Amino acid sequence: MMGVSPAWAIYARGLLLLPVLSGSIGDSEFNAIYHNTVYNADGCDGNDQQSKGTSFYSESNNYGLYRHLIINNIFWKSEHANQMRAFSYGDPLTPPLDNIISYNIIGDPSKESGIRWQYPYTGATVAWQEANSADGWADNLIEPGTESSPDPLFVDDNTDSPDLNLQSGSPAIDSARYMTLADGAGSNSVNLKCDDVFWAFSGPNPPWNIIHPDIQADRIYFQQSDNSWVEKTVVGIDHDTKTITLDTAASWNDNTPVYYKKFSGDAPDIGAYEFTGVACFQIGQDGWSLWYFDSEEAGYEAVKSFDGNPDAFWSTQWTPTSPDHPHEIQIDLGSFYDICGFRYLPRQDDGPGDENGMIGDYEFYVSNNPDDWGTAVASGTWTIGKTEKQVSFDHTLGQYVRLVALNEVEDRAWTTMAELNVLAVRPDTDINNDGKINIEDFAVMTTWWDNEDACSTTDWCGGADFDMSGTVDMSDLTYFVENWLRMAN
Repeated sequence: MMGVSPAWAIYARGLLLLPVLSGSIGDSEFNAIYHNTVYNADGCDGNDQQSKGTSFYSESNNYGLYRHLIINNIFWKSEHANQMRAFSYGDPLTPPLDNIISYNIIGDPSKESGIRWQYPYTGATVAWQEANSADGWADNLIEPGTESSPDPLFVDDNTDSPDLNLQSGSPAIDSARYMTLADGAGSNSVNLKCDDVFWAFSGPNPPWNIIHPDIQADRIYFQQSDNSWVEKTVVGIDHDTKTITLDTAASWNDNTPVYYKKFSGDAPDIGAYEFTGVACFQIGQDGWSLWYFDSEEAGYEAVKSFDGNPDAFWSTQWTPTSPDHPHEIQIDLGSFYDICGFRYLPRQDDGPGDENGMIGDYEFYVSNNPDDWGTAVASGTWTIGKTEKQVSFDHTLGQYVRLVALNEVEDRAWTTMAELNVLAVRPDTDINNDGKINIEDFAVMTTWWDNEDACSTTDWCGGADFDMSGTVDMSDLTYFVENWLRMAN
């Protein structure tokens, strides 16, 4: 069995089996699992089965797990002590062998970082695996003074819908490895020969030929021989010659590192998400109100696009007439936010017409005044598919947002939307983490006010000691008021 699993962000509310299962037909080998973020994986029904956590396993006595590439991933906070497990019914006769497990973050600070990878089945740490396993464990991230990986510092991993983007200071930032090296130089060529290409994915192009609106070919990133950086789409793979076909020509030197994803730092980030320098979070829909909409069908009102129920949706009118595009919705968020993106969830129902109204071309606006929208902060085009679409942009202060659907994916007259969510920058003076700077944050400050040396170095008076001086004093209040006024104007 062979496969690739790139760039998934997986909040696993149950057992997670990544696609390296071997069975009665042969060994599992040459799978590539890279740049994934896996959080909260667990077994089934509360039992203690061998496959709990993130699992790789062989279900036959005669076959095993061989020659897999598992790099640049985050496997974090399995509900069970075992963060990653591999087993074969034939062990110790068929233990995992010749795999590469590197540049990963694996563990949970609240539990033993149990990794059951190779016979004997020891609930061992990352450091133990690297020191004792003969199976390719090397160069994974290990917290100094410990045996396990450091906390990846997600934006929010303590809710039912965690935000698995990275915070500033995350050890995952700039810590990933290249996927392969160029085998020879190239000049104005589309044929990139590499040390290895079994990890690469061509999506709808040969040899994979997988056509699905939510599946795209890899976009690889490398430095050209003139020192400029380029991002290219994989449009073909020749496994015999170890050659990737690029969508357009480029030039490169021998041994040029080839990366899976574009990055802005010294190296890509480990996991599915690249840190952008701004940590955005999804603000709550409580307090939102509908400001304007151009059309709605009875039973599919515009307010259903932000009611928290993905099974309900807004649809523009279809009886007795169907007004044409553009369609739009305007929402009052109830407070000012430093907005940095939004998420559009298409309708989630199944059946005839379930793709009707999916937005094609769109524009998104942010404003302090719903009578003056200015220019769009984001625009683009979506394709057919029920997965949630996320759009990021330079953060912009505002209380009102406007989504305009310029057309539908199949040029039909309608617009539909199950949920619209808005992303904002969490201000560092937002002490209670509700996305706002207001009197509630000031109340926290007053509980710590001028209590000399009351702040521990771990929480700095619940976050109210902004300058980390050990006391909440006038300098903290001044900084707080400046940010409050900035958000209000």
